[in-house]
Amino acid sequence: MKRLYDMRVEELSEQAKTDTDRKPKPTDLVICHPDGTAIQSMKKSFASLLAYAQIPPSRDGMDRTIYSLRHFYATQRLSHETSPFLLAKQMGTSVEMLEKFYGQTVTSSLAAEISKSKQKAADQTEKSYPFE
Repeated sequence: MKRLYDMRVEELSEQAKTDTDRKPKPTDLVICHPDGTAIQSMKKSFASLLAYAQIPPSRDGMDRTIYSLRHFYATQRLSHETSPFLLAKQMGTSVEMLEKFYGQTVTSSLAAEISKSKQKAADQTEKSYPFE
């Protein structure tokens, strides 16, 4: 938020051309259009970003949406061997959901780690006997 606030201060300073210390009022929006009005929809901005980055607006017949960024993030983290447990916790989901939706990007070492966590859960539900 501090970085966004600083960017807004810089934007306001450029607009004012005279007041270099121009800061948003406590009631002003920080994430807004340059003129300070509220952003009603991010769809146009996201479409503009895709065009600027020369990324096709759809893939495999599916339109890209802002939610696509969540999928991209998870895929990148898993392909760089981030712990599925930590990623699941950060994303507010479960390791099982990561495996279900992002299993195609899981490296062999991550696959072993995921399987190990599943095995631990299975081991905990098994009964123990004094004669084993």
